[in-house]
Amino acid sequence: MSNIPAPSNFISLAPDAAKASSAPFVGIAAPREKKLAVLADEDFPEARWNLGGFFLYDNVRRVLHDFVRQQFLRENTIAETHGAPPCAWTLDWFQSRPLTPPNEIAAMLKTVADKPTTFVLQLDNPDVPAERLNDAVGNALLTFVARMPRGAVSVASERLAEHVRGKFPSLQLRAGVNKVIAERGRGNADYYLDAAKKFAVVAVHPDDVFDAALLEKLAGTAGADKFEITVNDTCLRSCPARERHVAALAGIRSDPWNADLLRERHRLLAEAKCEQVCGRPADAGAFPRAALLSREELKAVYALGFRRFRIQAETLRSEISFFWSALGWLFTARPERWHHMGLIATSLITRVTPPVPALQSGLSPFVKRKYD
Repeated sequence: MSNIPAPSNFISLAPDAAKASSAPFVGIAAPREKKLAVLADEDFPEARWNLGGFFLYDNVRRVLHDFVRQQFLRENTIAETHGAPPCAWTLDWFQSRPLTPPNEIAAMLKTVADKPTTFVLQLDNPDVPAERLNDAVGNALLTFVARMPRGAVSVASERLAEHVRGKFPSLQLRAGVNKVIAERGRGNADYYLDAAKKFAVVAVHPDDVFDAALLEKLAGTAGADKFEITVNDTCLRSCPARERHVAALAGIRSDPWNADLLRERHRLLAEAKCEQVCGRPADAGAFPRAALLSREELKAVYALGFRRFRIQAETLRSEISFFWSALGWLFTARPERWHHMGLIATSLITRVTPPVPALQSGLSPFVKRKYD
């Protein structure tokens, strides 16, 4: 233990810091009134993060959101949060979640309504037939969100988009990633620019995030603020099964007991080699890279003027993977602060109920990503 006294502006993460005369390793030299703001990310100061996990990983999302707002002193760092309970207009990757009672939905939305955060209802099913437009849960969700001071809806179906425009014209309408996937908009600048005329925000296909020429054209023509970038896509880069996987999930939503579709869902995971992912382009050349942006890759996107960034819920894995991805982006990248990040992460995780995989077998490879 060092005998050098701590400076007067030295604050500590240690629980008994007030009793100690010095606090090596865990101390943070910063004015006390700034709390832990010195630990906030510095590379993307104007980023408006859209944090997923609403109605799915609510405990960890709330813990992380409150920490960033209160300790980093940045009210608008997490500018938006997104998600949806199960209904005919949403998808589930594995087991279908049980329906959420309307009173619980209203209570959950109330928790974000009084914060300076926009809630984006994510309706990610691209296959919504006309007879499903009267879905009671879906329309109740739209009614709830339309009454919120800061509400928006992201859709994957053009038919559902028309329904929202007609029944809930006050709602801000966005085009989600699955819409771009289902309509094969990948790599097509004209597709994006046309969508930007009809939607307030358009999600960029995860594979297009690495196409600098395309992004530059979109930013220069429609404006970078019209587009949202996903930083931690669930699928692989250039995944050969992405479109078919989304189609299979949509089919399961319509026919949940269809054994052929259930087998197809798992067969596609095997085809894509999701369990044999490599994080570096030179390794295992037969396997595509993970669709996680590096900090340098996001810096290149940020330099083009893009400021809307989405941290999705990572439903193929667990809430801890989601938590770690989010904290990694929101926390400073300075190596001398990494031990603080580890301490904070450990502290925050203790406030979250330990994750229990929905499937007791077969899900373990996704709990901790092999390329983290």
